[in-house]
Amino acid sequence: MAREFDPTGDLSQRVMLIEASAGTGKTYSITNCFLRLVVEPELTKEDDRPAEPEEILVVTFTEAATSEMRERIRSRLREAMAAFRGCRLGNEVPDDPVLSALCKRFDKDKLDQAIVRLRLALASFDRITISTIHGFCRRVLARHGIESGLEPECEIATDLSWLVDEAVLDYYVARTHSERPEIAAVIVRNNSLEKVKNLCRIVASNPDLMGRIYPKDTPPFDPAVYDRWLQAISEFRQAWEAHGDEAFAILKDARKAASKDKGSRTKGDHLDRGRKEITDWLAENPQNVFLLSSEGLFKCLEDYGSEKQEKGHISLPRRLVAAVDAVLAVRHDVERAVQGLVMDFRTGLLQHVLQAVEKGKRMANVQGFDDLLRRVRDALRAGQLYQALKDQYRVAIIDEFQDTDPVQWEIFARLFLDSGRLFLVGDPKQSIYAFRGADLDSYLAARKHATSLTLSKNYRSDGRLIHALNCLYAFSQSQ
Repeated sequence: MAREFDPTGDLSQRVMLIEASAGTGKTYSITNCFLRLVVEPELTKEDDRPAEPEEILVVTFTEAATSEMRERIRSRLREAMAAFRGCRLGNEVPDDPVLSALCKRFDKDKLDQAIVRLRLALASFDRITISTIHGFCRRVLARHGIESGLEPECEIATDLSWLVDEAVLDYYVARTHSERPEIAAVIVRNNSLEKVKNLCRIVASNPDLMGRIYPKDTPPFDPAVYDRWLQAISEFRQAWEAHGDEAFAILKDARKAASKDKGSRTKGDHLDRGRKEITDWLAENPQNVFLLSSEGLFKCLEDYGSEKQEKGHISLPRRLVAAVDAVLAVRHDVERAVQGLVMDFRTGLLQHVLQAVEKGKRMANVQGFDDLLRRVRDALRAGQLYQALKDQYRVAIIDEFQDTDPVQWEIFARLFLDSGRLFLVGDPKQSIYAFRGADLDSYLAARKHATSLTLSKNYRSDGRLIHALNCLYAFSQSQ
């Protein structure tokens, strides 16, 4: 089990992962980490040069959280400077566990040095990068446009959904009009326009999701299966019209005889309902099995198949039994074909949308916010930005790390994992942005490289509620 994080304790580990549930003082801990990085330069001393405040990168998830974090860090630095000045003048040690510990730990020279560093940090505070990941990448690309390949005068669009929706509609109309009506009906039934628009917006914002959405073993759509279904249905219709009433009467009599022998009441209404369901089905559009998902109907058909006849020692017209067996045999092939058709449509749609959106962005000379992340990642992969950013940032503090996606984690890992310092703060129980690409695998990958710590004391919730939740999570982890 991870040990408790102590904001006054050892911060010398190169990579630290602090798991902090809601209400456990996460932001307070982050501000104290930042404070100590400022006033204890020995924590980041490399090549005889400690990290300066402007070389500390702080990343959180939303603009609102960024504003709050900025003010909380600024306020913490001011509190520390006031406390250190008071201690230097011989005043009482402040009633704050972190500031009190630092005042007791520092001698006069160290206090003087800390006050100077705090004054400089506050004077240059607006130059410290405290930002969302998108804001950070936007700043990087603006400063290093040539290295990242960003076109001059390229605009950042807050909403590119119009490009996605236009591409979806183009493909949707073209594909459904090019298919046989029955197959087009399957596509429409399983892919409403609004549903696929939402899917494509998510993937367009994070194309790396494309390879993770659908199972690789999905069978391809085979139109020949549909032709086999048409043949089986045609033969069954003819056999039912010729022998359905006769077969129904035989089954009815057999059920009555069996019930009489066992001394129980017959359940003839089962056969009556089944007969009606089959008749209604044939009266509608049975050849379109793609629109059919009634498990009950196939159970009704099984009453007339060879397997049931053998078990019950009943003899029904052979033509009808053979026709039923043919329908039941092709049924599962058709279900797999439907799955393949749906996957084929969605895969083709996503590929078309990604290509169309990229073309549209090039023509309009615009980029979306998620494009910023991929451009920074790709530039780092190519080695074009690495040294420039390594010279600019020596330490990173990443808040809400559980919502990090693979692209974001690759950026942080490339910059800080092998050299520099990395503080990761998050709670895997609060990972709720999987639909946007957030991936707990990234969190778990980071954990392998980190010293794991925890914040276990909740300052916000009722004790009984916390106890109940702890029991629930303990049970979940044991399963």
